[in-house]
Amino acid sequence: MQSALCNFVCGSVQQFFHIYEEVTPVRLEFPEAPPPRAFDGYLELQLVEARGEVVFIDLGGRWTVSIRPTAVHINEDLSLLTIFGDQFALTPEFMPDGFEPGWVRFRVSPTYPPAVKAREVRGHPLRELQSRLKWRNLVAFAAAYGGTMPSDLTQRLDNLARIEAITQLKHRYWRACDAKDVNGFRSCFIAHGARIDYGPLGTFDDAEPMAKIFEQVALHKVDGQYVIFDMHHGFHPDITLTSETTATGRWTLKFRQVNLIDRTETVMTGEYDDEYVVEDDEWRMAASTLTERWSLRRPLGDDATVHAGTFADPA
Repeated sequence: MQSALCNFVCGSVQQFFHIYEEVTPVRLEFPEAPPPRAFDGYLELQLVEARGEVVFIDLGGRWTVSIRPTAVHINEDLSLLTIFGDQFALTPEFMPDGFEPGWVRFRVSPTYPPAVKAREVRGHPLRELQSRLKWRNLVAFAAAYGGTMPSDLTQRLDNLARIEAITQLKHRYWRACDAKDVNGFRSCFIAHGARIDYGPLGTFDDAEPMAKIFEQVALHKVDGQYVIFDMHHGFHPDITLTSETTATGRWTLKFRQVNLIDRTETVMTGEYDDEYVVEDDEWRMAASTLTERWSLRRPLGDDATVHAGTFADPA
């Protein structure tokens, strides 16, 4: 159990720094009465590894931290990573003699725009670890209070975490569609060779040409104003894991589009059939087919007015 916890802590630290270290100062905190003692700066994660029952973290320069973890917590917006434990050591040493903190924490500003953007782009693996952590904490709680668990519960909970990660992938895809986020749209597919069949929009053997079509349509402007507005809502997920790194899924789509070029509104419903794989430690779509069930197209009335809101930065 200790070995598994150390490995989990190592993975969490790696992903936390992967998100933030290039764009925002990372603050290192530990408790001292009062307030918590801390230092911050552009810490560079040189090494994190399990050494027996202890996790050793080299932060570059002369800063190192080691701790024997007993628990780990990742907060909801991924801006705090707290490692609880004992056998704490910090170099250089500036702790009072005999002081033994109960935790060490990495923190970034949750609202700093570059951090927010980095979290949106690179935060998916840490989000999956956060989901797995919730399930593992449930198992630990039940075990601590004498709960009786099926022998395969850990595997089942890991599978639930994988399904949750795939669900988040599909939700990110639809949000990117509606936000005119070309990079977000493209990042939801594997790097090369995605099979896409979107009916009237075309059939492709790679996501790149589909992303180009999306860019041309979503970012099209007349007189400096967007003229195409989409709404993608997905329902009724049916996700089947075929291995630890592959899965299939079906979704029902509710689609609505307002087109100010020809002043029409289109409503459509259809079914997605997807295939998912893990690539670079993240779930991505390897194949996606959309089958239309029915659609309705009607003209916008003369009194119809569309107010454009805020969309993703095309850059």
